[in-house]
Amino acid sequence: MKHFLSLAVLCAASISAPFVAHADTISGSISFSLTGVKTNPPSKNVLSTAGITEMKWIGGQISQQGLGDFSVIPNPGATLGGSNKIILAGPNGGTGTSPFILVINGAGFFTATQNFDFGYVSFGGSNFLAGSFQGYFTPDSAAFDAALGTTKTYVPQQAILAISFTQPISGSYSYSGSGTLTSPPPFFEPTPVPEPSSLALLGTALIGSVGALRFRLKA
Repeated sequence: MKHFLSLAVLCAASISAPFVAHADTISGSISFSLTGVKTNPPSKNVLSTAGITEMKWIGGQISQQGLGDFSVIPNPGATLGGSNKIILAGPNGGTGTSPFILVINGAGFFTATQNFDFGYVSFGGSNFLAGSFQGYFTPDSAAFDAALGTTKTYVPQQAILAISFTQPISGSYSYSGSGTLTSPPPFFEPTPVPEPSSLALLGTALIGSVGALRFRLKA
């Protein structure tokens, strides 16, 4: 009898667990470019040295059509908002005072949960400072619904924001920046939510297992 009760509890938990509120998410990536990139201090430091403490920019925009669910919005040329600087050694998500937030107008916004993880490298005639933020992307539900013809409520989901800055080694001290938002991150696999038909089959199989075990216990 104890075996039957234990299996019954397990079956009930297995069947009810997938009924947790379904979270609508998106999957894909979108790239952008940064304009008016400068360093702090604004001296003749180059990106291959550790003398720079801050990277900042005037503005940014989507540089090409997104991939996956991002392919529907926004169109190339959409602007960026939110934070416009990264304090390389700064706490609180890279801005020094509050989490780094990048707004992609027409798509949603990214909120960093960890500091900027970066490094320096030189090759191909240029210096690079490249790194990434880990955090969450909150989709603009209204924008995605309008583009996809759906009615959903999207929730924040894990994402990674990679950003790189480039400077010619020639010494012109003219910087450029670019980046890519990917959600979910390549190293994160979301747990799929079973369809109702799958749940019905699961329930039938579990009930059958309980009946079989009960028959064996009686025998």
